[in-house]
Parts: sequence; structure tokens; C-alpha cells
Amino acid sequence: MSEVKPGFAGSVVSGSADKSVRDDLEALREDLRRLRGDFAEAVRHAATAARDGAAQAATQAKEKAGVAYDVAKEKVGTAYDTAKDKAGAAYDSAKQHAKDAHDVAEKKIEDHPFAAVGLAFGVGLLVGALLRSRH
Repeated sequence: MSEVKPGFAGSVVSGSADKSVRDDLEALREDLRRLRGDFAEAVRHAATAARDGAAQAATQAKEKAGVAYDVAKEKVGTAYDTAKDKAGAAYDSAKQHAKDAHDVAEKKIEDHPFAAVGLAFGVGLLVGALLRSRH
């Protein structure tokens, strides 16, 4: 015969029902332990996936930065070469203009030597007068 025991909230539960409830509670506890373990494993997997994802993102960012650096380096090199060529062309042009001006002045002096000497004498007098008036 089964004995009668007080159950939850003062209700009367028979001995076999009490064992069934205890078995269910124990099964529930075991399920919760497994669930806790499964949850911890899922968290570990998520952390590993996040770490792997971050590492992959870092690798991709590094690769993209390397490509951007190479592109910028190439553009700077091209700009430098262009500027160097333009500066060289400007220098050559200025040098040619100075030579042309020198040649024209030399030709004028050869064509009109007395006018050149008179002009030089007048400029010298003017400079001397300006310098004397300052002192």
C-alpha cells in the first residue's frame, strides 16, 4: 500500500507520485546542467567565431591599407615625375629666354657702342647721385 505524504501547497500526494515528481525534478536538473554546458559551449564558439571574424577583418583591412598605400605611392611618384618634368621645362625655357636677352643686348651694344657707353655713364651718375643723397 502507498503511504500518503503532504505535497506542494499542503496537498496530499501518494508515495509513487512523490517519486515521480522527484524523478521529474532530477531529470529537469540534469536537463538544466546540460543546457548550461551547451550554453557555455555556444558562448565559446561565438567568442571563437568573433575572434576569427576580427582576425579576418584585420587581415582584410591590412590588405586594403596595403593596396591603398601602393596606389597612393604610385600617384605620388607620378605627380613627382610630372612636377620634375615641368620644372625642368620651365628652367630650360627661362635659361633660353635669358640667353636670348643676353644675345639681344650684346647685339645692341655691338650695333650702337657709343649709345651703350653713354647709357652706362648716365646710369652710373644716377646711381651715384641716389647713393650720395642718402648719406
